[in-house]
Amino acid sequence: MKLNAKELRGLGEADPAEAASIRRNPIYLVVENVYDTYNIGGLFRLADSLAVTKIYLCGDTEIPPNHRIQKASIGTYKVVPWEYRRPPRRLSQNFIKRECRSWLLSKTKPRSTTERLYIKSPSRFLWGTKHSGSPKKH
Repeated sequence: MKLNAKELRGLGEADPAEAASIRRNPIYLVVENVYDTYNIGGLFRLADSLAVTKIYLCGDTEIPPNHRIQKASIGTYKVVPWEYRRPPRRLSQNFIKRECRSWLLSKTKPRSTTERLYIKSPSRFLWGTKHSGSPKKH
């Protein structure tokens, strides 16, 4: 199903059967303590374009139906599976059990630069805040 921005904004809540029929990639986004709601909306758009399996919103991250997330996501928060988890520790343990590769994405201190990233699945990407970065233990 391919929709333009106007059609995405006008979507009702996703039909569970239709949402389950979408072929998704074994990629998971873990978003922890990201305070900018427009960035969160942008991550929903990214997740939709990559057909990720699920977004996990953790910690003090705002969740839909926040108006700014709705606006920035252009309605994709309705079609991308997501879940809120206050502490992500158990979530991390589940990913370890599933032998899921982890990629930490942070803007605090430059650690290494990768122009090309070859991803083996399943994978999870962890986002942290631009102020404190992602937590050390994940």
